[in-house]
Parts: sequence; C-alpha cells; structure tokens
Amino acid sequence: MPKYLQQRRRRWYAVLEIPKELRDHFGKPRFVISLKTDSLKQAQRLVGAVVSRCKTEIEAARRALNEGNEDELILTTLPRHIAEAEDRGDDTSAYEMRSWAKEYAQTQIAERLGPDAAREWLDRLYGRKVEIIRASEDWLGERQPPPKTEIQHRQALKLLTERHRFVEDLDRKTAASFVREVLRPGRKPATVARMLSTYSQLWKWLYDQGLIENRDLWSGLQPPKRERTGKFTAEELEKRRPYSEDEARRMFEEVDRHREKYPADPLTVRLLAVTGMRLDEVCSLETQHVTEDAEREGLIWIEIRAGKNRNAIRIVAVKDATTVGMLRTRIKERARDGDIALFPEYRPHNSIGSWSAAVSKRLGRRLKTAGIPDDPRLAQSHSWRHRARSIAERGGARPAACNKFFGHSLPGEGLGRYYTEELAEMAEIAEAVQLPEALSGYPKP
Repeated sequence: MPKYLQQRRRRWYAVLEIPKELRDHFGKPRFVISLKTDSLKQAQRLVGAVVSRCKTEIEAARRALNEGNEDELILTTLPRHIAEAEDRGDDTSAYEMRSWAKEYAQTQIAERLGPDAAREWLDRLYGRKVEIIRASEDWLGERQPPPKTEIQHRQALKLLTERHRFVEDLDRKTAASFVREVLRPGRKPATVARMLSTYSQLWKWLYDQGLIENRDLWSGLQPPKRERTGKFTAEELEKRRPYSEDEARRMFEEVDRHREKYPADPLTVRLLAVTGMRLDEVCSLETQHVTEDAEREGLIWIEIRAGKNRNAIRIVAVKDATTVGMLRTRIKERARDGDIALFPEYRPHNSIGSWSAAVSKRLGRRLKTAGIPDDPRLAQSHSWRHRARSIAERGGARPAACNKFFGHSLPGEGLGRYYTEELAEMAEIAEAVQLPEALSGYPKP
C-alpha cells in the first residue's frame, strides 16, 4: 500500500498519524481525509499536498502549544472544523463557529493587540490572507520534487518567509527590494536565478489555484550575468590546454607546501596527473576500488564505478612509483581507522553536498598562488586530464586505448571484462604518464 494512502469502500483516503502529545488538541488520533477518488493514480497525485498541509498544521499546533499562543492554536483546528461542517451540509454549525470566531477576534484579540491584529486573524481564518509557508507546503506536497530540489526550494523559501509572512505583503516594489537586499549580496547570479525560479514556480501555482491575480511578480528580477572582461579573446577562452611540465611542477610544489593542513591533497593531485581521472572521480574513491596487480610489481588498478556518464565507468592503471607508494600508505591508514572512503576528509556535510567542491576551490587558489601566468584555458583539475592524454598519445598509445583509459568515448566494462591485450595497453599508458621528472620520489611515501 502506498504511503499515507488507505482505501475504504473503493474510495481513497489520506491518512496521517497525529503525535500522541497533540491528539487531545486535535480531538482524534489521526487525520483521515477523503481524496474523493477511486483511482489510485489520481490518489497518488493528490495525497502529497494533503499530507503536507496536515504536517504543517501539526507543526503549527506544536509551536503554538510550546509558546502558549491561544490565538495561533485556534487557527490550527477551527478552519478545518468549519470546512468539514460545510462539506457535510451542516450550515448551522458552520455559522455558529464563524460567529464565535468573529466575537473572539473582537473581544479577545482586538483588546490585547488592537483592531488590525483582529482583522488579520480573521483574514487568515477565512483564507483571505495566504501564509507563504503554508502555501509552499501545499505546493511542494503536490509537486513532490526530488530530494535535492526540495532542499533547494526550502532554502530559498526560508529566506523569503523570514522577511515576509503573507503573499499579500509582496508587490513589485517589495519583491525588488527583497532581491536587492537579501538575495543578491554574497551570492552568485546563478544562485540568485535559481532561488527566483523557486518563487516564480510557487507564484504560478498560487495563480493556478485562484489565490492571486499576478503570477509574474518575480519576472525580470534576475541579476545580469557576469561577463568575463579583460585581456582574453574568444579564441583563447574556447579550448582548455594541458599543464606544461614547469607549470605541473609549480602546482605540485604549491599543493605540497600546504600538506600539513590538507594531507589528502598531494595524493589527489598526483592521481589527477598520472591517471587523467576527473576530480570528482578521485575524491569519491573507496579503498575497495584500488587493487594491486598480482603479476606486475608496482602496478595498481583503480576501478571507477560511477561518473558523469556511462563512458566514465572504467579502470585506470597507476605505475608512477611516488603515487603508488602514497596510495599504499593511504590504504593502510584507512584499514586502521576502518573507513572505506579513500579520502574521508572530502566527505560532504549533507546528502546533497559534493565530495569535490571544496577541493576544486582550494586547487583554484593554489593555481593562482603557484606563480603560473593567468590563462583561462588552464583549469586547476581538468588540465591534468589534458596533460595525461597528451603524454599517452605522444608515447604511441592507440586512440581507442586512450579513449577507454580516459573514459572519453567507449563505455567502460569493469575490471573483469577487459581483454588481456587491453589491460596490457592500460599498463603501457600508465608507464608513460609519470610525474614531472624533477618531482620523482618526492614527497617520500
């Protein structure tokens, strides 16, 4: 049975358990709400928004109880009671509850907080003012985006609801001020544009629900894209290039200079240099992906089991003596601490984080401080990939073998699916792609 769904007499219902500490407040152990359909497909489409609305009511009730806020506590149950009375045709009960609410606002809220607060409370009760947080829960529940997208939506909505509580608080002027004063400072244009996309999607949904009249509130507020200016021509920006041997040496020395603070970086950069792996492939390696060749001394195989596309699934070989020694040392360290990640220090802080993001930024800083002239064609990690392929091709490696080694065009098949001749070619490429001569054997593994 799908989550939160229950079938009763052919009709589908949304069912959500109420926490024990709130059951007295709601007067029942669970929400059971008819979806008014006997179609499972239709019920699955509707249940998300209904359950999200119930969860919002539960959280609002918990917060109001903790704060001792009777006004907010009433709003968590009274609108539903009125709607249920109207649905079953009990106009008398609905009228009595509305009359009680009006009297409560005039005699209780107005005396304590003033007439404006009383009017706002009634507007919220009757749905004349739309709370952004409640509307966004309904929207997300109905849309059911992937987890990463949902987190990004919620991050954007949190910024908005910290400044504006109701949809009606926002007009073109206040929206522009919010973008200028809250969204733009300290954020890249692409990040601001993504957050504005969240607001635009929510406002379109509100418009489709008949809750607002202006669906284009956020259009045209995107920041202008930053264009690169300066001394580089379009031709120079068009193509990446490999590191020269002198640039490679400088980059290694700069990374090694910070090895006490970032002990994983020297091995990471050497793996980039001698295998042509992508940075995220290196950073997410596990110890089980690294195996010694049983017959060839000083040869290590690395199995890449995931990547940006299916061509990235492949094996690569490492023959450079310094890199092999550093790999062996790190695997022994991981065996002692029981961590399967080869580089646990790169592990992201949350489920949507990237293993390589912080390393990429750090290598970008090293590139600037290594004394290498500024060149937009030189990328802190990807230019190692160009260098490795260039060396392999100059060494006479077949293009097809290079494609397989670097994951450029042929789909990888896993270590056990390579032919003996192909493995020999992989080893030959590894033999050719070494560290700059001046760095051989440094640092000592």
